[in-house]
Amino acid sequence: MTSEISSSPDRRSFLVSSAAIGVSGLFATEPNAAADTTAIRPFRINVLAEQLVDLRRRVKAPRWPEQETVTDETQGAPLAMIQDIAAIGRQITIGANARRN
Repeated sequence: MTSEISSSPDRRSFLVSSAAIGVSGLFATEPNAAADTTAIRPFRINVLAEQLVDLRRRVKAPRWPEQETVTDETQGAPLAMIQDIAAIGRQITIGANARRN
C-alpha cells in the first residue's frame, strides 16, 4: 500500500491551525487594557433627605393585601411569608443604617 504525501493540509490540521489562530486573538495585547474597563469604581448618588424620609416611611407602613382564602399556594406566596421577609429586610436596613451612623 502506498501513501501519497500531499502538500495541502488535511482537515484535522486545518481545524487545529484555525482554532489556534482564533484562540490567540482572545488574548489582549496589553495586560492592563481589560483592567481599566472592569475596575470597580465608587458609585455616588445624591438624594434629597425628604425623599429618604418618605421612602423609609413607606417601607415601614406597607399596604398588605387580604389574607389568602385558600391554604395552598394557588394565590401566590403566602402573605405571612412575605411579611416575614419584609421584616427581615427592615432589620437588615436598620442594622446597615446603625453601622453607617
